[in-house]
Formats: sequence, C-alpha cells, structure tokens
Amino acid sequence: MKHFKSWATVPALAIALSAGVAGAAPIMIESQNFSDVDTASSTEVTFGGGGIPTDPVAWSEFAVGDDTLILGLGAHGRYSNPDVSIYEPNVYGAVAGFNNLGEPSALKGATWNFNWFAEIIPATGSNTTLKDLGLELLYDLDPSADTDETDHGVIDLSTLLAGVDPSALVTQSSQNATFGFLQPGNSTSVVTPPSTAFDPFAAGSYTFALRSNQGSVGIEMNVVPLPAAGWMLLTAFGGLGLVARRRRKAA
Repeated sequence: MKHFKSWATVPALAIALSAGVAGAAPIMIESQNFSDVDTASSTEVTFGGGGIPTDPVAWSEFAVGDDTLILGLGAHGRYSNPDVSIYEPNVYGAVAGFNNLGEPSALKGATWNFNWFAEIIPATGSNTTLKDLGLELLYDLDPSADTDETDHGVIDLSTLLAGVDPSALVTQSSQNATFGFLQPGNSTSVVTPPSTAFDPFAAGSYTFALRSNQGSVGIEMNVVPLPAAGWMLLTAFGGLGLVARRRRKAA
C-alpha cells in the first residue's frame, strides 16, 4: 500500500458543508479524519480497483440510529502517473495533463482520479441499507476556485443502488473527470452533470463531496500546470511515435 509523504502549506478550508442545506456557496469541508479509511471499515476498501491507496483518505463515521455509516473520499494518481501530493489534510495536488504515455486509449484520462467509499454497518436486526440514506457524490469540473455547490455534477448513489442492488451495504469506485458520463449533455436518472466540460490540461481547484442525510466528507484537488520539461518529454514521446509509424509504413 502506498503512503503519501509530500506536505506543503495552502490556505485551509474553514467553513463546514451541512448535508441537505441548499444555498449559493462553495463546497467546504466538515471536520473529519484524514488517514487510512481501511482501518475504519468492516470490509476491504479497494475503490473498485487494485493497488489504489487508502491512506490518506478523508473519512468520517456517523451514527444512523444504532447503525454506523462510514463515508470516505480521496484521490490518487491514475495508472502510470505519479502519486498525487498532499498539500494539507483533505487537500490533494496533481499535475495537469493527459496520461497518454504508454496507456491504451481506453485507459486514458486526466493524471488523477477521485474515489469514494461508503459503508453502512448495521446493528443486529437492522434493515438499513445505503439506498435509504440519501447518498450522493458532488463533483467539480470547473477549474475556477470556489465553484458553487449548485454548479457541481451529482451522482445519485442511492438511486443507483436502489436500481442495481437495493440490499447493498457498501459502494466504492474510482473515476476520472474525463469520463463521458460525467460531462454536460449526458444527464440520466443517476447522473446530473454540471454545465462546464472538463479539460484535463486546465490548472485550477476542484472540489468534491460525498454526502448523506447524516453528514458529509469533502476534498479539494489543486491541479498545477505541467512543467515545461514535461511538455518537452511529451513532445519527444510523440515524435518517437511518429517515427515508429513512419517506419511501419515504410516496411
């Protein structure tokens, strides 16, 4: 399991996001843990993949009657990309760009993924499942700072689970902001996309929240421009690819 050790200083996110409270305001972050979410869960946290770090992840535990709800939200480097940096608790950092070096076209995307985990641990005799808890994930595709909550895309996880697995006690996944179903114009009963399409080369600040009727967790992703040397490397790899194609044609 990978552990992040790169720390720097950025302004703290100070105002809490209250679940279920509407209004014109940016997503902010509630008091929460920023550590290994796998230690809090009763099942293995994988985020739907292999080798995805579970530490550090922003997570919180909530009481739902006698049941326990765990919400976790994090980010990681996609495939061959470097691990994300940790600027401060709940705030990640990544480099803008597209991970097109050595990856099949189906695996291309921004250099970073966002991932979520939710688990309800029922008390003895409880019939509560995740679909009952108003679970949804808010995602940001606009690089401008302080994107308003109402301008985020929404993945309605409770509705999704009600349709595919009403008895589910766990949901987890890792997604990339470039994926088509998250973009404008692809609204469904489960996904309400924002009006801004995602540009993997756009530096800026992106916010995410996983929330329920009981509370929420949130993170910020700060994306910085790819250094000039990186662009030179991309150009060099592109040139090598062009030479290889020409050689194949000649052959």
